[in-house]
Amino acid sequence: MLEKIRNSRQKGVLMVEFVIVFPLFLLLLWLIIYFGMVFHDYNTVNQLAREGARYGVVGNTDAAVTTAVVDKGQLTLTSLYAVQAGDVKITRATDNTLNDEKYLEIEIVAQRTNQGNEGIVESFLPNKLPAKVRMRVELEP
Repeated sequence: MLEKIRNSRQKGVLMVEFVIVFPLFLLLLWLIIYFGMVFHDYNTVNQLAREGARYGVVGNTDAAVTTAVVDKGQLTLTSLYAVQAGDVKITRATDNTLNDEKYLEIEIVAQRTNQGNEGIVESFLPNKLPAKVRMRVELEP
């Protein structure tokens, strides 16, 4: 009889522990996935800047570079961030300190897309993910 009471109490304790721990486990899992998506988007924006700069220094126009970056961004970024044509800034200049070499500098700022549905976690996310790359021009457009 004592064994039966002990087993039923133990089952009740396990159920209470499960009810307390399981939501915390789900929250932790959700946070890991969510911040993984932000980290993926951060790396993707940096990759977009590198690819855009490389595309621009081999003889493509600024408009072609902007279009390529925006199109690739739509394919590779998650639903948290997006890159529009106005978020891409391309600068072509000559650097006098480096033997008058011409360079291209591309700056991309990915904007957060779901700013209307702010939850607890969303309020901690950055609104913008910036990336900047500078490369020497090989061919003029």
